[in-house]
Amino acid sequence: MIGQLSEVERIPRGSFLGGDDDISEYRRDFVSDWKSYLRPLSKNNHYKFFIQIGKQGPVKTDIESDIMIGILHGSRLIGYLMLDVPYAFPKQARALQVNTITVSEDYRGRGIARALYGIVLSKMKNSLISGSSQTPGGRKNWVGMSKIPGVSMWGYCSILNPENSDQWNKMTAARKHEYSKSLTGIRKKLDSTDAEYIGSVDSLDYFIFSVESNAAETEMTNSILKIYQPFDSTRKQSSLIHQTGLVCFWSGK
Repeated sequence: MIGQLSEVERIPRGSFLGGDDDISEYRRDFVSDWKSYLRPLSKNNHYKFFIQIGKQGPVKTDIESDIMIGILHGSRLIGYLMLDVPYAFPKQARALQVNTITVSEDYRGRGIARALYGIVLSKMKNSLISGSSQTPGGRKNWVGMSKIPGVSMWGYCSILNPENSDQWNKMTAARKHEYSKSLTGIRKKLDSTDAEYIGSVDSLDYFIFSVESNAAETEMTNSILKIYQPFDSTRKQSSLIHQTGLVCFWSGK
C-alpha cells in the first residue's frame, strides 16, 4: 500500500547467529600497535574498548561500516558494534544508526551489547537509532537500555512533506490522492499521541513519541504507532518511505 508505515523488522530467532565466527576476521587483523587505541571501559572491570572511524583505529581491514566500536577482555576481541551515519535524520540529534552488533558466545548475558550501546551514548555523546531489523535478543537489549538512568528512549516517525518533495510533483493525480489519504491517517495517529516534531531532512518531517516495554519485556511498543513488523525477505519498499523506529538520547553525566 502506498504510504504504509515501514517498521523495524523482527528477524526470526536463529536467522543471525553472529558470535566468534564474525568476530574472528577482525580479531586476527589488528595492527601491531593496537593496544595504543584501547581505553578502559570502567574503573571496576578488565574490559577495554576502542572506537574506529574509517581507517583510524586498531583494525587494518576495511570495516564494513562508518564506525566500529569493539570491546576486549585482555587481548581478546569479544564483541563489536558497527554504526552508520544515517542518510537522513535531523543533524541536531547527532545520531548514529546501528548496522550490526555481535558478541562472542562465551560472553553473552554479561551486558556486553548494552555496554557497546552505552559507549555511543555516554562516551561519544551521540544519540542512537535502531537498525532496520532486530533479532529477539536485540529487541530485549533495547528494553534493557530504556531502563538505564540517563537514557531517554523514544519512538520516531518520518513522514513525507509534499510541499518539499520533487517526487510528489511527478506523481499522477490518482497516486497523489491515494498517498494523501495515507498521510492524513498517519498524521492523525501522531496527533493522538504525545508526538513532538524534531526537525526535517529534505522532504521528510521527523517526530518522536513515547514508548514503553510490552508486558513480557521483550520489545518496546506504542499503543497507536507500531515499532515492529514481521520479517519478510520479499517485501519491497516504496521510494517514498514513512518509517518508524527507536532512538535513544543521553541525558546523564
